[in-house]
Amino acid sequence: MSQIYKRTSSGPPPAGTVVELTPDLGGVVVPDGSGNINLSGLQTGAFSSVADSNFETFKSGTSTMQFAFRYQGAGTTVGATTTTLITIPVTAASVMNAEAQIAGIEATPLGVGGEARGTVFRGGGGATVLGVPDKAVRASSALAACSFDINVSGNNLIVTVTGVAGKTIEWYAIAWVAQKTFI
Repeated sequence: MSQIYKRTSSGPPPAGTVVELTPDLGGVVVPDGSGNINLSGLQTGAFSSVADSNFETFKSGTSTMQFAFRYQGAGTTVGATTTTLITIPVTAASVMNAEAQIAGIEATPLGVGGEARGTVFRGGGGATVLGVPDKAVRASSALAACSFDINVSGNNLIVTVTGVAGKTIEWYAIAWVAQKTFI
């Protein structure tokens, strides 16, 4: 629940007090009858694998570029199925190192979380995983069979999760990527 300052006497509210919000899509949002500003709905972009505004581009010399991106994605597994949470295109003649933080919740409730780290290379052909991705899964005992992975599909780096038989799990992931491209 969000809280808002409610005046008990005349005069301005204390410094730093939120008295209204202005969303990107329209007018001012004011408190309800109880003095609360309630935020609901899904975060915009939560179901897309698009770099957010937290990226930097660096140029070194005349023939190389480095990039740092953060991606996010969400999905659901029903039973012991695998779903892709994040898809990131891999540029030709580049190497990409990714680290994904992953969290899942089941309605009982049961929880699962952890991380996956891996490196993908794309020369002149298709993208390939270099070595074996590092994975750490921490889960409620009934979700211990869940798994995470960094893999490739075509020329994309993908972050996948696999659920557990008889359980529906809602997932969310954030991935940080460092990419070096030769141009």
